[in-house]
Amino acid sequence: MGFKRFILVFFIIGVFSFFNHANTAGAEGTALLDIDKGRTYVPIRFVTEQFGAEVTWNGEDRTVLINNQSKTVILKIGDQKVEVNKRIEQIDAPPFIKDSITYVPLRFISTVLGTEPVWEPKTSTVKIELNKKAITLSTIPYNSKTVTKINGTKGSSITETVKSFKVGAKTFKANVITVDLNDPALDLKVAIAKDRVGQVESLASIAKRNGAVIAINGTFFDAYTESKEPYGMIIADGKIVHVGKERTVFSFDADNNVSFGIMNPEIKGSTNGSDVWPNNWYSYWLNRTPSFNAAANVVVFTPDWGDSLGFPHGTNVIVENGKVKEIVIDKDVKIPKNGFVINLMGSEVHTLLSRFTVGTTVDYEVVENSNKLESIDGAIAAGPRLVTDGKITVDFDKEGFKDPKIRTQSDARSAVGVTKDQKLIFLTTTSTIIDLAEIMKQAGAYQAMNLDGGASSGLYYNDKYIWTPDREISNAILVIKK
Repeated sequence: MGFKRFILVFFIIGVFSFFNHANTAGAEGTALLDIDKGRTYVPIRFVTEQFGAEVTWNGEDRTVLINNQSKTVILKIGDQKVEVNKRIEQIDAPPFIKDSITYVPLRFISTVLGTEPVWEPKTSTVKIELNKKAITLSTIPYNSKTVTKINGTKGSSITETVKSFKVGAKTFKANVITVDLNDPALDLKVAIAKDRVGQVESLASIAKRNGAVIAINGTFFDAYTESKEPYGMIIADGKIVHVGKERTVFSFDADNNVSFGIMNPEIKGSTNGSDVWPNNWYSYWLNRTPSFNAAANVVVFTPDWGDSLGFPHGTNVIVENGKVKEIVIDKDVKIPKNGFVINLMGSEVHTLLSRFTVGTTVDYEVVENSNKLESIDGAIAAGPRLVTDGKITVDFDKEGFKDPKIRTQSDARSAVGVTKDQKLIFLTTTSTIIDLAEIMKQAGAYQAMNLDGGASSGLYYNDKYIWTPDREISNAILVIKK
């Protein structure tokens, strides 16, 4: 059957650039061979350039419309049901997106549009005759079992795969989950174990309790003592629940706008509506067990720490509903649900206690370079930074990492990154930090940061582990399907 030439009209609706393909599939081209299903896929560009069909992409419901004068075909990403001239048919090779390129099943498209591909097993090529011109496609093996999609018109912008990365003479296998942050049906969240600082919980339990479809372990914590306290800064649901300093922070706002940067936050307090001397005060830490023999220390404890301090040391200023309710010395005290406790020790008792009397109005804020952090919905500080603006930028000294486990040793690793087009990358592997940086760069990260590793390293997706941690953890980064 012959084909007429048509004027090609390209509609791009949505965020995927599915015409971005290095091989233009001209007289010679390349296709993906699904080694699991025995099916061949071609980039959507091949359909436009070789079949002369009009192609329309709808990013809202993730469908591809292919049209010529006699046939109209509608395919949906990840769906085996297709529509041909308003008639529903079933296929065993649904279209998918890989590396921001949309692939469609070659045999189905060819048959619908009037030709039949021929498989050449000796050369692993496919031959098609179009407009009296023979086209030969070489194939690249591909395993569809390594890619999973969440069903639905929204919330389906997630891929999960196992990839190999070559770094020098070494090859690393990594679990990679990519999340399109432009999808309005997905939301990022930071969660702490059992909703309390200093607690631990399995990554799977954290994910299930929060209704997450994806979970990766977060920042470092004291795994070898009873305290289990995190080391880095944590912001969960817009609340600052823990403060750490001079480490890279992965953060995001309520619209899933992601950023990376070193933060050194300060806790600044005020009394009676004034934050200048003699009404100002400060805290070293937030929700952290103090050193009981310290020469000086100030820690603010909020309900995220628990119902009480859990220790009978220091001078405690109990603030409820914005006012000092009571001052208690060397006793464990309850933390008001609508307030906080300021724990003073050492010389800071003499320096700051005079600011507080029963009835004094008290408040505090956490700032970074005098800027409030109120626009941040979630944040995890870990590090070191792996990739900055597409370049490897690991600097152990700058972020104060001295442990050989971080600087030189190979171990289980977790990392978070983002591509230039706002796709979040969660990755787990076994490597050194330096190699991890190269792996994240090859995975497409424009910005990236290391997370806690070793026995804490874990990745959870669609109700199962794809990288199992060897212990309970303190905190996690989640992706929620709204």
